[in-house]
Amino acid sequence: MSQVVGTVLSVAGRLMVGDVLGAGATVFSSLVPNLIAEKSSPFHDVSASVELTVTNWAAGESLSSALGSGLDLACVAIEKHGLDQQAMEDLNFNSQVIAETVINETARAWRGATSTGFWMPDTDEPEMAVAQRVIEETYRRVVPIIAATPSAISGLLQRAVEHQKHLEGLLAQLVTAQLVPNLADEHVVWAVTSYLRARLADWNEEPQWLHSTGTPDHSMSALQQPLRVVSVNDRPVEYGEAQALDGTHMLVVVGSPGSGKTWLSRRYAISAAQDALDQIELGAGLAQLELPIWTTWDAWTRCDPSHSVPGLIKSSFSGSHGFRELSVEELLVRVLVECEHKLGFLLVVDSLDEDHFGHLGGPLDVLQGLRND
Repeated sequence: MSQVVGTVLSVAGRLMVGDVLGAGATVFSSLVPNLIAEKSSPFHDVSASVELTVTNWAAGESLSSALGSGLDLACVAIEKHGLDQQAMEDLNFNSQVIAETVINETARAWRGATSTGFWMPDTDEPEMAVAQRVIEETYRRVVPIIAATPSAISGLLQRAVEHQKHLEGLLAQLVTAQLVPNLADEHVVWAVTSYLRARLADWNEEPQWLHSTGTPDHSMSALQQPLRVVSVNDRPVEYGEAQALDGTHMLVVVGSPGSGKTWLSRRYAISAAQDALDQIELGAGLAQLELPIWTTWDAWTRCDPSHSVPGLIKSSFSGSHGFRELSVEELLVRVLVECEHKLGFLLVVDSLDEDHFGHLGGPLDVLQGLRND
């Protein structure tokens, strides 16, 4: 739910970004989830409040199974059709009218691309009903805060600038003095949590084959389904996806095109990212976590033909993946690479058929070598 609230606030502040020295849209949107998680933020309790209300409502309406996909659709709708702070003021900060405006604009945009329309207000589609309720509840709680404290959004922007300057200063210090990053440093933890939250959204985006004209974006969470992996041991045994990975150093998933290999690889990364964030919230140190790193064989090879772990980490930030650019990226790469032996990782390499060996054995030998290291 914090992603929905973060999207509302990012969109609300998009016209102010240029007025705050040093804060760009990318910096602001990438830092907002962390900013609203701070206890001093006026929006700190909004996510939990919206989540409790929507979850209870969904349970009462027998729509709990549609929560994940509904949340994803709400984020898409707000990102594309949400209102900035000036537009909210023009509507007298009426949260109901603002929410209806976003919902109706979304419906109009999607209906215009298809003869039947995909999302209509008060629809019977479960995920659409959830998305509509999420939008209504989120604006109902966020708008009064903005109305009562007009400087709330600009305050978030200023905090973004301050954090960015601290992060840049830390990076400069590490480079100049050739220091190894301190994993207990609050700014290092901030960089890692920013990465995890951003990648949760990136990895949850829809596969290209799910695109269809006129329909809203689908998401990885909307595609959850049981997936069985057959063991290659003496006696084949079927495992669920979580059980298949549990307790093993390396898991190789083989399947025909479109069978769901990329979907599964990102599901593993998403699960690890959420687990890591939950543990950080409970006070765990970075060295106690399993940090997910997702890349493709081709990106890894192009970044580092020798296929080292540092090269794998760096390749996960390749622009070829289409992920959002992180304001903390340079510092983050330095932390992950230089502290490689102090950190735990879930390394996910997709598309092993993109190898330069001409057969699967080459990539498998490389991955087995990482285990031996």
